[in-house]
Amino acid sequence: MRIAILTCGSEGDIRPYIALGRELQSPRHSVPPHEVHIVTHPNASSRVLEAGLQFADIGSDFVSALADSELGRAVSDAGVFGKMSATKAFFAALIEDWFESGQRALKSIEPDLCVLGTFPMNIHSVLCSQVLKIPYCQIHLVPIVATSEHAPPVGYGDGQTSFNFMARIKWNLFFKIGYKLLYASTLSRLYKPLGVSISHSKVMTEWAGAPAVLGYSTTLSPRPSDYDETKVKIVGAILEGHSDEDVARFLETEDGRRIAEHLGAASKPFVYVGFGSMWDMLTKREKQRVLGEIIESTKVLKDVGRFIIQIDEESADEARKSNTFDSSDSILISKAPHSWLFPKMDVVVCHGGSGTTHRAILHCCATVVCPCKADSDQPFWAGCVERAKLGVRGPNMRNLSAARLAECVRQSLSPSVKAAVKTASEEMKKQDGARDGAKVILRDFSQ
Repeated sequence: MRIAILTCGSEGDIRPYIALGRELQSPRHSVPPHEVHIVTHPNASSRVLEAGLQFADIGSDFVSALADSELGRAVSDAGVFGKMSATKAFFAALIEDWFESGQRALKSIEPDLCVLGTFPMNIHSVLCSQVLKIPYCQIHLVPIVATSEHAPPVGYGDGQTSFNFMARIKWNLFFKIGYKLLYASTLSRLYKPLGVSISHSKVMTEWAGAPAVLGYSTTLSPRPSDYDETKVKIVGAILEGHSDEDVARFLETEDGRRIAEHLGAASKPFVYVGFGSMWDMLTKREKQRVLGEIIESTKVLKDVGRFIIQIDEESADEARKSNTFDSSDSILISKAPHSWLFPKMDVVVCHGGSGTTHRAILHCCATVVCPCKADSDQPFWAGCVERAKLGVRGPNMRNLSAARLAECVRQSLSPSVKAAVKTASEEMKKQDGARDGAKVILRDFSQ
């Protein structure tokens, strides 16, 4: 069987789908193995090919386009009154690119089954069902299937509501307003030549009807009781690991040698601080300010723990040359395989991406979540961590202060948090999102 997985997300979104693709292509499931294509942006092509999967282009990378394109810079530069129109123009160009590139890829691949991520569900689901006649299922790394038990995990803070009817209202607004503002006019124009009159209700019919694989752990977000048992399968976190060869190669790099030396120097608790691709969304001035606060917090916590701080290489070089950075209890790195590093950490301070948050808890790390984007799932995961007492919800990354970060780290090292994290880690280790996701797709959703 030929399978196409479509994703338009950041690097943190793409990695789980690569892990899923490798599992789907494993001879454990079929001999000869299934043929899996990852349809995503070109920045991820080498990673896809190195995993032994086929690559196809879906168009621009959201993060790169926001930073490098004229329309992306217009969003960053726009004032309060111009932000919405700039955002709509930016997304219109992205959606057209994703639609056209995705359509070309699917026509070329001719898959027997499509697995659609969150953006492709809005853009390509009707294309698959009504134009190309390709069976598909949906896949998400957050609980983004509507429920009356919590609000949408994107754009509604920690997702908590006082009443079930309020949750239903928020889900309705989430899909309806999001579609109208970002998708409606562009998709109508793109689908018209194909003889399809597309609408919000038509897309919602696809969301409601298509079976869904949800790649997160119920340890962090319990399964809603109103999810359809036959159509919504929560399989656990889908995480990409690193081989022994990957780790060996990393340990030969400068960052690898820095970490190895740092880990062997003392027995104090280790604290990892890193914000993934969100760090690259900061301006240079913001990076300097936030890094300054992080470095100051390491001085406050000098007797408490040792720090590994992951940032871009340019910022790291500048900080190492400054008089403010004390390398006796902290190191600065630009890369590290989390599947190897996190088991050696006691606390992880991160932005709250689904993969990083799950990885931290899986490896028994208390977690401090400092969300970067309010209109993302990061505040939702921050709330999940806090409610489960697996760490602390910290301030927004841009508002980080040395005093607040130090306070969050101290709280995360408490015996009660350590005990809760240990229990959660043991539960998560029983789950394998890639393995179980592949089983569900092939057994239940490929007919």
